Amino acid sequence: MIGEHGDSEFVVWSSAFIGGILLAEFPIPQGATLEEIQQEYAELTRKRGYNISKRKGNTSYGISIVVCQLVDTILRDEKQIFPVSARADFNYGVGNEVVLGLPCIISAQGIERQLVLPRNTHEQRLLEESAAKLNEAYNSLDN
Repeated sequence: MIGEHGDSEFVVWSSAFIGGILLAEFPIPQGATLEEIQQEYAELTRKRGYNISKRKGNTSYGISIVVCQLVDTILRDEKQIFPVSARADFNYGVGNEVVLGLPCIISAQGIERQLVLPRNTHEQRLLEESAAKLNEAYNSLDN
């Protein structure tokens, strides 16, 4: 998932692999289509936080687990990939003022490097819409 953390985040399906096989080329179980699977999992992921909050009243445990993982990764200089909020690399084509959830290598230095996922035209449009939504929210704070 990349983009703003919420309703406009999305999966970059065109860059998804399973066991080194591009998802678009992976054998899909009979009775299902790739589009159905993508839609189902994107929705499940997008609504996960809402569902947890609805059942428990908050998502503090999930957030604390991720914070612990990030701290461990930094302290141990593990160089793991996490989707974290970062100013978008110019290769994302959304300007460098917007801060989005993007895949980054995390090390003892914090964000060691931002990874730029290849995107198709549809995914680029979704990213631009997500960035615009965040920019709109940021700009509303100035008023």
